[in-house]
Amino acid sequence: MESVTKQFGAGKQYCNVYDLDFEVSDGELFCFVGPTNSGKTTILRLIAGLDKPDRGQVSIDGMRVNEVHPSRRQIAMLFEELALYPNKNGYGNLASPLKVKKAPKQEIKKRVMGAAKLLGIEHLLDRNPETYSGGERQRVALGRILVSQAKAYLLDEPLGGLDARLRISMRSELKRLQRELGQTMVMVSHDQEEVMSLGNRIGVLEKGKIHQVGTPAELYNNPVDSYVAKTIGKPAINLYECNLEQKNGKVSVIHDHFTLDIDDRLQEAPEQSREQEVILGIRPEHIEIGEAKKKDDDIPATIFISEPLGAKTIVDFKIGQETIRTLTSSDSQFQIKESKWLRFRKDKIHLFKKKTGKAVL
Repeated sequence: MESVTKQFGAGKQYCNVYDLDFEVSDGELFCFVGPTNSGKTTILRLIAGLDKPDRGQVSIDGMRVNEVHPSRRQIAMLFEELALYPNKNGYGNLASPLKVKKAPKQEIKKRVMGAAKLLGIEHLLDRNPETYSGGERQRVALGRILVSQAKAYLLDEPLGGLDARLRISMRSELKRLQRELGQTMVMVSHDQEEVMSLGNRIGVLEKGKIHQVGTPAELYNNPVDSYVAKTIGKPAINLYECNLEQKNGKVSVIHDHFTLDIDDRLQEAPEQSREQEVILGIRPEHIEIGEAKKKDDDIPATIFISEPLGAKTIVDFKIGQETIRTLTSSDSQFQIKESKWLRFRKDKIHLFKKKTGKAVL
């Protein structure tokens, strides 16, 4: 997509996606993540041809397709609502797109059986959808788009209707499937954990605009702004409004309840980025918890709440009225209102400009 904008409403006053620029490589599983109304489904509809852009260009295989009918784009789409035909068995559902194209019976059988074997759903071919579990419905719906042998596959919240346990197993299944087929897939989801586990690259969306495109590691380690930092990572990053202050030739981050010497880290930042008002970000897993103060910028804090998660425990601390969320191993025991000392890993600190949210560090 090049500079693609799509507007809605009687007077085109509502802009759903604005000035989109991105490219999906051949054989890539590319994911978009964003909240409701961020433009995720609209992007898929623009690729498929169900919507036309008001401005910009959509290209597939290097060819402009703005005016090409959806049926000629060789794109298959799996919608959030799986919508299997209730009066057709598994075989009939898988064969339906091929029958519409009037493919030969032998070709239909070959493709249907091939997709069924790949997905492990041969036992569902004689059964109707009303007898399927959630995961079985998902596999049949996925098989129905795979038989089309399209140039690319579009997946709109493909795991949205599944329970948490089934979502995890289907994530692995989808990743295996895409790797074995080597097919180009574009998937959208509001679940950042889902796209982090699946995507070769991810585009982070907000209100129809792309904040950043990158690998999961790039988005996690080097977010371009505070929005990406908040979107990627679970538990979410801690963000605090602070000031930069220079004393004795060294730069420190000043908060109402702590001071951090970050002069060494700030050497990485351009001089013009050293604004006075900043937002400091630190991920819960990058905060160490200690029994005693060991360094000048260790932070005294009181345990507010503890959430055991099995191998890990989320511990929320209070410093004044602020909450700091940490993630630690489950070996330690934590008591409410107990006092501890917190230490931020300075090599993992993020700084963002308060006015724009853009990254400084």
